[in-house]
Amino acid sequence: MTQIAIYGKGGIGKSTITANLSVALAEKGFRVLQIGCDPKHDSTRLLLHGFMQNTVLDQLKSKKPEEIYLDEIMLRGYRGVCCIEAGGPEPGVGCAGRGIISMASLLKRIGLKKEEFDYIIYDVLGDVVCGGFGVPMRDGYADRILVVTSGEMMSIYAANNICKGIRNASHQRGKLGGVIGNARNVENEDVLIADFAGRVGSRMVEFFPRDELFRQCELKSQTVMEYAPDSEVADLFRGLADTIPQTPTVTPDPLSEERLENLLVGFYQQRKPTATRARVAGIERKRARSSLDEKQECDGSRNPGDDPDFEAYFKKPKPSAGSAYLSKSVRNKEPFHSCALQGAFNITSQVLDAISVMHSSINCSHIGFHAMLSVSKLHRLQKNSRSASVPQLFSSNMGETEMVFGGEKLLGQSITELKGLLEPAAVFLINSCPAAIIGDDPVKVARLHASNDCPVVAVKADGVNEGDYAQGMLNAYMALAEALIDNQVEPKKNQVNLVGEKNAATVVEENYSCILELLTALELEVNCRFVRQTSAGQIGEFHRAPFSLLVETDDTARTLQKFLQDQFSVNFIAAAPPIGLTQTQRWIEQIAHTYGKQRQAERVIGAISSQYERSLAELKTVLKNKRVLIFTYLQELDWLLETLADLEMSVEKLCLYNSCVKESFSSRLGEIAVETDYPGCRRDQDIEQYRPDLVLSNYLPPRMIEGITYSVIPLCPKLGWSAGIDHAHVWARNIRIPFVEGWRYDQKLFPALP
Repeated sequence: MTQIAIYGKGGIGKSTITANLSVALAEKGFRVLQIGCDPKHDSTRLLLHGFMQNTVLDQLKSKKPEEIYLDEIMLRGYRGVCCIEAGGPEPGVGCAGRGIISMASLLKRIGLKKEEFDYIIYDVLGDVVCGGFGVPMRDGYADRILVVTSGEMMSIYAANNICKGIRNASHQRGKLGGVIGNARNVENEDVLIADFAGRVGSRMVEFFPRDELFRQCELKSQTVMEYAPDSEVADLFRGLADTIPQTPTVTPDPLSEERLENLLVGFYQQRKPTATRARVAGIERKRARSSLDEKQECDGSRNPGDDPDFEAYFKKPKPSAGSAYLSKSVRNKEPFHSCALQGAFNITSQVLDAISVMHSSINCSHIGFHAMLSVSKLHRLQKNSRSASVPQLFSSNMGETEMVFGGEKLLGQSITELKGLLEPAAVFLINSCPAAIIGDDPVKVARLHASNDCPVVAVKADGVNEGDYAQGMLNAYMALAEALIDNQVEPKKNQVNLVGEKNAATVVEENYSCILELLTALELEVNCRFVRQTSAGQIGEFHRAPFSLLVETDDTARTLQKFLQDQFSVNFIAAAPPIGLTQTQRWIEQIAHTYGKQRQAERVIGAISSQYERSLAELKTVLKNKRVLIFTYLQELDWLLETLADLEMSVEKLCLYNSCVKESFSSRLGEIAVETDYPGCRRDQDIEQYRPDLVLSNYLPPRMIEGITYSVIPLCPKLGWSAGIDHAHVWARNIRIPFVEGWRYDQKLFPALP
């Protein structure tokens, strides 16, 4: 599949040339998709015989992304060429360049399969006016770029500016695939265009004369290839279709303003005026269609080159959730819980010998720094905490100048300065919303500043444009893995990796201590914590461990597991985290079976089972037969429900709020009265109705009903066999000693005197 972007000055004839080139390629049996990237949305008009199709941005304006389907924005035109128009906002408002970025994101999300086309051609807004219109130049989009120009001074000037944009977008290889001349009655302009093309390091791949046939075809709303297939102009387009694949791509060397002026002034001083050609009159314009029903004329039997399987393409289902590594909120179009920028920093900040650089204003970096610093301070207060590090975050400090003129230079300067000052093992670049909107490309900056001793890794974040906090975490996980993990490392006996720890949880280090204690008892060692309080070198040796363990089983951790399995062939032990007695026993047994540690496992399981039974006997004297109501965001509660059952307590109802981290409730423990998507406004009403002995919830309510004991269960439970038992000790103490002191009831017996 080849992707081509066609640029040029506004009104130079890009859309006409693009449409005819698409037909010329389709004639040769290629499957072609033409994408118009101009707010005027007229790139595909000739292919659709004057019909102005629905644009992507019009659909986004009236519908949610998940309500848009491919057949609403992609039509089939002459010769089976598929047509998409990006569209844009009303003149004078919004950002049309950002619309190109939104279109690219939507096409990927709703299931456009680029690989099913032989050619994808982007017809881009005339002049490169902002980073958004530079998107088709980037990696992942155009493989080659064609520049259309005439011999007019401003057209050549625009072509030279476009070459500057191509040079800025070029990474390891050039993309300029040639210059196309489109005559404007300038004497010997083909000579000028060929001279200009040679000076920037390329060549003129075709020259189209000023032919009245173009105007006739425009009035008929048809391409030259359809209206006059036997004409000399049509043959020129067929020749262009043959020439493009054979022309090598280069990184252009655009002319300085002085060199460009010398070229143009020298040429124009030598040329002679030419007579204006006569106009062709009497051609009736075909009325543009206004109904979607008429598109069938473009879809029917008039196209002998049509692919009979084309309609089946539109009937394919949207990609399943498993086909991309998306967070739950992004996948299900739920409200975002913070942005991807901050989620990415949550992960990159854990590589202790690396630094993170937010390409953002100082405000975004300030929020991220103090959020993680606050978490670190909370960790210090936790027993046995090992987390007391200050996050290594820096900002490119984008200002108004960068918002207007682009911030890639500033970002590069920041990286160079920080590398020289701190000598980090790696640098992670995290893009913000403003940087994404203006089209800054952190991938290019990362490539320019990376070295063998210090990789520079671009993490796709883009603030809320990319997704929520969890999506930022996933993107950072993936970027770190792809940049740092060495696939040549040989596994070593008795090593294991820990994956998916919750960095922001206050019990994260306590949980690690629990796992470390159990693994040590099994005579195993932790190789890498991916990614928690680690180093770039430890991530590099990830494959030193033959097996990995998920520390959490929420949606983010499961998606990360799938990524590591798909992309790095990582072997995971199918063991749920060791939380509660049964899960801890099974966790130990599964690890012991994998590593051949059955003897050690029997000893450990015997010891913790005895401690559990002793604790149950003590607690039953207070908690047996007590009735419980549970209100929680947690969707995995077997550790808690098991403890309640073993204490012979009765769960009246389990009320589950919608969770941002897990899809649905599941349990291995019998039938339980469960209400999902529970509305919080009914909480007090249910408590009054059931009058339980104990209410368990993630947060204490502002008003507590007299005579009922309340207790908190954490959003991030601690691991280990005693997780539920430790909470049960709190319940027993609270039931023995009421939360409201007894003397407060004295006022009912001795009311105040009047």
